[in-house]
Amino acid sequence: MERTEENNATKDRFAHVGKIFSEMDSEKLQAEIAERSKIIKRKIDALMELHMSGI
Repeated sequence: MERTEENNATKDRFAHVGKIFSEMDSEKLQAEIAERSKIIKRKIDALMELHMSGI
């Protein structure tokens, strides 16, 4: 699954994404979202640590 940089997605694009999500195994989707959340949390924690060390 890849993220697009388009901010103005069309109805066709939303329909396509919806079709992909509906075809995905829900457990796989949940696992992927959870893993990405962990990565995002690590990045935010690192940025906060960097910010706080400069104060």
